[in-house]
Amino acid sequence: MKAASLLCCAAVIASAQVKEFISLDMPTPACHASTVVELSSGDLLAAWFGGTKEGAPDVAIWMSRRTANGWSTPQEASREPQVATYNPVLFHSADGLLWLYYKLGNSPSSWSAARELSRDEGANWSAVEHRPAGLYGPIRTKPLLLRNGTILSGTSVESY
Repeated sequence: MKAASLLCCAAVIASAQVKEFISLDMPTPACHASTVVELSSGDLLAAWFGGTKEGAPDVAIWMSRRTANGWSTPQEASREPQVATYNPVLFHSADGLLWLYYKLGNSPSSWSAARELSRDEGANWSAVEHRPAGLYGPIRTKPLLLRNGTILSGTSVESY
């Protein structure tokens, strides 16, 4: 009986999930590694990397905001000249600031890391802060915010 109750609860939860595309007419032929964060207003902000193909120098970080009216037209949010960007991660810190972490490089073995900060829920972003060598920050998954305010994130190095 308990298993049947759990199954019914899971079915109700699953039926409440919303499935939708940000855009059926994306501005780039390829996109990958999306991240989504809920804003204090209840809006959603999504980011991903996109360009002609993964690793191409035109690959940039793109964003779209979902309001009550639906998803906004995707906008290019961050780009480095002639260097591909990868794996954005949006994250709210304990002080309410919104962070965007991402990787730069023409291949994973030569990646470096960057981050930007928004004090207004993604309407505006700080200048790019290039992270120190070897300090990559979160890669594709959000960090954990511990009770004491420490931010804990996994990372990886692909210098093989």
